[in-house]
Amino acid sequence: LVCAVLSGEWLAANSGAWYLNYSQSPEVGAFYKFFTWFIIFAQFIPISLLVSMEMVKYFQAFFMQWDIGMYARLHGKQDNGLNEELGQVQYVFSDKTGTLTENSLDFRKCYIGNEDFGQGDTEIGRAAKRRQEMDVSKSKSVNVRQDDFSAPGSTDTNLRHHAPHVNFDEYERLHGYLIEAVTKPKPSLQAVLVRRFLTVLALNNSCFPVQDEETKELVIRAASPDDECLTCFANFMG
Repeated sequence: LVCAVLSGEWLAANSGAWYLNYSQSPEVGAFYKFFTWFIIFAQFIPISLLVSMEMVKYFQAFFMQWDIGMYARLHGKQDNGLNEELGQVQYVFSDKTGTLTENSLDFRKCYIGNEDFGQGDTEIGRAAKRRQEMDVSKSKSVNVRQDDFSAPGSTDTNLRHHAPHVNFDEYERLHGYLIEAVTKPKPSLQAVLVRRFLTVLALNNSCFPVQDEETKELVIRAASPDDECLTCFANFMG
């Protein structure tokens, strides 16, 4: 209303400007300007309101977690930013998706610059290799080494490091570039790209840490499996 009144005053003071091409009176212009400013200010949300909403969502998540009827030991709450959506749910449609499969993403391989990191082997592929190695070891007519069937670092015994949603077998190689980017005053271009890649994964996400009730360790939770997978990999690399 204040902006509309001031707009009317401005139109009255500058009504003689021919280049503005105003054919209406200042009163009518102020009336139209009221709706113009209403549309403009409708997009503005005070920062204090946003902070209050986030705090309310945060504490509401505890009430949902304490609700025995909504309790799931294996899952827990994945996100505290969808509380307002729960009151709008009227119908729940369910299918067989997730019965025989799991909506879980694992980080296996990445391309940074001109180099690729990780073998990208899946659990099915590694199980097939182990089965093939067992069949070959039992055969007396064929003498084949185990290394002929398993890629370097692809077996579970070579995975020195482990983290949730991470199945990455070239930790030492990628970590070497990261150490170079942090310690050396003039690192190589590949080391700089590796550091930028991991920095983007660590910052651009909607994850939040929660404390596991059994292990008392901090775990990463997110509404999106993609965010959780990529953030876990960034945490895995340090």
